[in-house]
Amino acid sequence: MRRRALESLSPLSIPEVKKAIALAYGQGTERMRVGSIYAMGRSCDSDWLPILLKETSNSDAERRFEAATALGELGDPDAVPRLMELGNDADSEVRMAALQSLGKIGGSKAREYLQSCMNTRDEAVKDAARHALDELKANEDPLSAPF
Repeated sequence: MRRRALESLSPLSIPEVKKAIALAYGQGTERMRVGSIYAMGRSCDSDWLPILLKETSNSDAERRFEAATALGELGDPDAVPRLMELGNDADSEVRMAALQSLGKIGGSKAREYLQSCMNTRDEAVKDAARHALDELKANEDPLSAPF
């Protein structure tokens, strides 16, 4: 319950929430750490970027997944190279999260990478790349999005 409360409060830009996220990450149980990684992304606070980038190398796939998702929420272009690496992660859910986040962040490098994913034989990757490219295009030109 505490984890879900932290996650739901994370978009609030108040110092107490930032402290709670930091405490959960530094001293919490494994479940709270995972929840804090999710909360970092929802906070839209770029101060969390170094931690999230570090978590993309964690041996635990759930933590890599949450970090990849959180990086997409932050939208920082500095995360694109690491997300591109996660596009080849051993865990399929991590790969899908990385592709989705690349679509959210956008930019020429993300676009090129997502387009290269369209040449794979893996239909799930191809589908995720297609959706990410659609989101990237919609974010660049909101009037072009289908209704």
